[in-house]
Amino acid sequence: MEANTHQFRILCILVRLSRALESLDSKIVNANLTAIGDHFMNIITIKTSRDGTKRPEDVGDLLAKRFSGFGLEV
Repeated sequence: MEANTHQFRILCILVRLSRALESLDSKIVNANLTAIGDHFMNIITIKTSRDGTKRPEDVGDLLAKRFSGFGLEV
């Protein structure tokens, strides 16, 4: 039962993260969740159509500003 609970929590976070990414006028191209020992690695590839988001840092800055609106923290 405990494993199912952890899996559910991770999926909830991914749903919120997906909504935050989509709010940037972007499209999620690919997403991957991998377990490595006691850690999880999330890799999400997006394509953005928003002007001024040419660098990964630009997307990161925009997400940091919007995270709180989706129940996420930096």
